[in-house]
Amino acid sequence: MENELRIRTALARLGVSDVLDWAGRNCRKSLVVLNRELDASVAPVDLEHFMRKVAAESLRYDEFVRVEAVRWLNVYFPQGVAASNQQDHGFTAGWAMWASLFGPSSQKRARTVWESIEARMRERPSWCPQGPDDPALRAAFGTVSFQPTAAERRFEEALARMERVTRRANKPWSETKAVENLRHAKPGYGLLYGLLSVDSQVSNGGFTQYFQNTGGAAARLAVDGFRAIGRDDLAEIVQESLRYAAGHHAGAAVGQARLDDTDQVARPFEVLDDDYFSLRKKPSGDWLDVAMIELVNTRSGLF
Repeated sequence: MENELRIRTALARLGVSDVLDWAGRNCRKSLVVLNRELDASVAPVDLEHFMRKVAAESLRYDEFVRVEAVRWLNVYFPQGVAASNQQDHGFTAGWAMWASLFGPSSQKRARTVWESIEARMRERPSWCPQGPDDPALRAAFGTVSFQPTAAERRFEEALARMERVTRRANKPWSETKAVENLRHAKPGYGLLYGLLSVDSQVSNGGFTQYFQNTGGAAARLAVDGFRAIGRDDLAEIVQESLRYAAGHHAGAAVGQARLDDTDQVARPFEVLDDDYFSLRKKPSGDWLDVAMIELVNTRSGLF
């Protein structure tokens, strides 16, 4: 709230009544330069968060993300890809920054748009969009809309609160500390954290990667999370991974395995990976994102 007041005060000092119009007029300047010119004594990310909030509330999110696409493309390719000797790095880094504007349910659509822009820029090496209404840029977006629904906005707010809780006095980052912090919050935040932690790690590198990187600190939360969204099949896979870790993975948070599971034989991580990947693909698409959004919006007492 304090940062928002600072930004609004600085905008008024500049005579700016519409932050999105101002950002659009300066769409080829980097966020760092834009923030320096605003001179609101906030970090660039705070300015971006403010613009994102205004865009969502004013139903102008599609305009906002086009402007920010222009901004990041001009950071890395102000004269087109032909003038750059780090094309792959530029597209990867630009995507990473632009992707932060999208919630989980919009990531896949955003990635498709970005890849279309990248393809056009490689076909036309001297071209870089100069504004949000550039015809080629608009063609890449097509009819895709990124305006968050009310349900998606509530979900994003829940994720933001969850992140604030997990980061409290948690430097350097420790997943064990994050889980400890979540014990003092409403249970829904732990369910979301467990689902996101396990799914992102396992989908990327299997259960071996998950336990190596985190010790399995949030696995029990993921079990409860999968049960809460009606996926007992995936919950059982994660529970079995805890049993296997208890006997085969040094440093794992084995205390999370339930006592009544200890005599059951657990299959190796490699087998569990195959089962998880197979089940994760069903039903299809972004079902986990949809399920988490529904959890936040239908079981408000958990949050």
